[in-house]
Amino acid sequence: MDIRKANFDDAEKWYTLVYEVKSEDLPTLFKMTKPITLDSTKEYLKNILENDGSFVLLCINEDSIIGSIDVVRKKRLEECHVADIGMCIKKEYRNKGIGTKLLQEMIEICREEKKIKKIELDVFSNNVAGKKLYEKVGFEYEGRRKRSIIKEALPAIGWLQG
Repeated sequence: MDIRKANFDDAEKWYTLVYEVKSEDLPTLFKMTKPITLDSTKEYLKNILENDGSFVLLCINEDSIIGSIDVVRKKRLEECHVADIGMCIKKEYRNKGIGTKLLQEMIEICREEKKIKKIELDVFSNNVAGKKLYEKVGFEYEGRRKRSIIKEALPAIGWLQG
């Protein structure tokens, strides 16, 4: 397995990974507001690569991308030291240490390049494995956003009713 930064030529294989993971419709992920297409993936990757300090980190096994983290640096001057991340790992490769390796490499790149000083992410409360992983590599809990996400499967919430 190899971990490296993505380039634009990786768009098609990265699309395959992201589409596959998003298609699982996991309760620990945001639902897609628009279908992911190869064109939208290329545009997203292009925007990341053009944003100084932003990058996508890929984990490659043989000729297949099996995991990735997209690191998107905020553009506002006051926040440009902060990046948001999103990670996905192919189903059959989960719980094998790939997430840990990707996160550690991502943190090291941010330290070396010195453009990103803070990394942020959102994780659903039901994502127990994800929370353990993030804590293991040094992420700290900053807060909880109550009632900011409503999943379709959730029952009606009393405070919204008449």
